[in-house]
Amino acid sequence: MNHHLPAQGRDGLSVGETLTLAAIHRVLKPASKRSFAEWAATTTLPVLARFSLPALTSQHFWDQMAAVSESALELGEEALARKLVADLGLTLDLLFYDTINFFTYLASSNERSHLCRRGHNKQKRMDLRQFNLALLVSRATLIPLFSVVYDGNQPDQRRFPLLLGELRRRLTGISQAVEDLTLVLDKGNQSAAIQETLSRLQLHWVGSLSSVYHRALLEVPGKSFSEIELANGSKVLAYRCEYEVFGQQQLVVVIQSERLRAGQLLGFTAALAQALQELAALQSSLATGPRRTNPAAIQARIARLLAREHLAEVIKVAVEEVAGRVRISYEVDEPRCEHLRTEVLGKKILFTNRRDWTEREVIEAYYGLGRIERVFRHLKDPWHLAVRPQYHWTDQKIRVHTFCCLLGLMLVGLLDWKAKQAGIKIGPARLLDELGRIRERWSLNPAAVRANRASGVSLKR
Repeated sequence: MNHHLPAQGRDGLSVGETLTLAAIHRVLKPASKRSFAEWAATTTLPVLARFSLPALTSQHFWDQMAAVSESALELGEEALARKLVADLGLTLDLLFYDTINFFTYLASSNERSHLCRRGHNKQKRMDLRQFNLALLVSRATLIPLFSVVYDGNQPDQRRFPLLLGELRRRLTGISQAVEDLTLVLDKGNQSAAIQETLSRLQLHWVGSLSSVYHRALLEVPGKSFSEIELANGSKVLAYRCEYEVFGQQQLVVVIQSERLRAGQLLGFTAALAQALQELAALQSSLATGPRRTNPAAIQARIARLLAREHLAEVIKVAVEEVAGRVRISYEVDEPRCEHLRTEVLGKKILFTNRRDWTEREVIEAYYGLGRIERVFRHLKDPWHLAVRPQYHWTDQKIRVHTFCCLLGLMLVGLLDWKAKQAGIKIGPARLLDELGRIRERWSLNPAAVRANRASGVSLKR
């Protein structure tokens, strides 16, 4: 990091060393920079890193962070990823890409940040300003290989095509054989523009499609599905075909999952019951309310009510005007409900330009997307690695702060990797908790102990 960051630091620490200390703080005790010295005093960190506790005030971190440019962060991240991939011998065959956002408490009147905007917040805090983070991790580790902090009001589909060129350049710098890589993408990162850009950059990918726009694939009967056994011994039903997606012929694998069906069935049943209750209330209010009611407005209201969970397919509503009063009648199409329960629900549509892959390869690649979901959970874990709380209100500081959090994630990924190599597979969070109980270790050589005792020399730390 010191190769890419300003060489001149302060208080006896380089900028790279300060950011590393901040990263360790985020891993072990996510809190403000002001609380760093108080926390560090309870650890062996000052002895190991050789710094003076009184000097590491919030002003120290502020000044060191202020010296970091956005280009230096990008170069530093790329160099770190390249070194870790080389040192660990990672195979970059599957890479998982997704996005997350973090809400902030920046005031609406604050004009010093252009990153923090109001948008669709995944924690339902649409009332607060947020910034987005795009992240790429490998199948083997939690180590981030590529990250971008961008505007909180920019949708994933609009931003992703703009990132792909830089993403390919970064991957070329880390691994020369880009043609052997496969990106695994969430369905939020699918559009005609994205597919065109992926093809132009000659990148391979696996993704999923929204069932709303590809209903024909959901209607494939269950008898057309074959049982596929995955590497972990579990079995899944799958249907394979060639299908045109965004104007290009792709391999499509439709999978049927009983677990997914159970969840969707619960959602469908609850939505159906609520819709019928609201329709009954609307029917009653129209029968007893004022005569002057706009039929078009009623139609629009019903359309909004049925716009979720397949409701428009199973509830048939008639709107008519009788003697100057608008009336509605409705009924549930039970055969269609049964068809949904048995033939449609529980299906997910996967697609890829790896047209020579087997169904098993496509399914296991997409299932691996859960790895990046675990990374995101770590970044929102209040006990370890959390991006929040963050007390910065300029774009430059927000970028540096997020870099420190991702640097901490790299360190934890490296720690987890080493633990797994030693046969310890308990996960990063528990690993940190277990190691956090160890304050000091003594290594004793039995022969030296006997020799010291014989000579009357006392043991020292």
